[in-house]
Amino acid sequence: MIKINYILFLILISFTLQLDHCFQTSKICQKMIPPSDTPHGSIANCIDYETEHDENCKECAMGYAVSYEKNKCIPFPYCSSLLEGNKKCNECYPGYYFNGKECTKISIDNCISLNEDKCTECSVFSQLNGDGSECQLLEKSVEGCLYYDNDGNCEECDSLYTQSGSGSSFTCTFNDCPGDKFVEYCKYCHIGYYTDMRNGNCIPYKTANSNNSKRNKIGCAFLILMLSLLI
Repeated sequence: MIKINYILFLILISFTLQLDHCFQTSKICQKMIPPSDTPHGSIANCIDYETEHDENCKECAMGYAVSYEKNKCIPFPYCSSLLEGNKKCNECYPGYYFNGKECTKISIDNCISLNEDKCTECSVFSQLNGDGSECQLLEKSVEGCLYYDNDGNCEECDSLYTQSGSGSSFTCTFNDCPGDKFVEYCKYCHIGYYTDMRNGNCIPYKTANSNNSKRNKIGCAFLILMLSLLI
């Protein structure tokens, strides 16, 4: 029985690791979740439009970038928006940089901005070392925190939370949604993943809108199962 429980535990852990990819989970009111249907507008592959100028595309589907004129979505992997002429990327996804031809992954783990092979900005819960060669991951997390200092201490809560304390004792308390349900969502995702605000999960860039992610989870669970049988 112990052996079976151990195997089931390992399988559960493998699925959790594959499904999570979060630095921090938080809560948000149900009414604030964007609708799952396509917003108003008729630009192909555009999933969000500007509020004041609803004819302009604000965000394109995975694998597409917003054109300089904001009137179409152009195939350009790992790029959010394009410069004038629509040949060069204006902003790559976090963890990627434009090498003059395409957006390519930054080799430094947890680095989101690069300048001449040196990291200039690390992802949340990461601290940049002196020479820009490494982002050291911090192991601190406060639910509902909006900003952190270089030591990983929370400095400010997001709008749905009330803050109290300071430094290592800083806390964020969730304000109940009046008459509305709240849902758990991932506030920050690992490099290579983004938060899908329709369901709160971290979605991988490469496997968005495909079955690869599901196959990877099953493969990981199967591998751990095989290893556990050998122990």
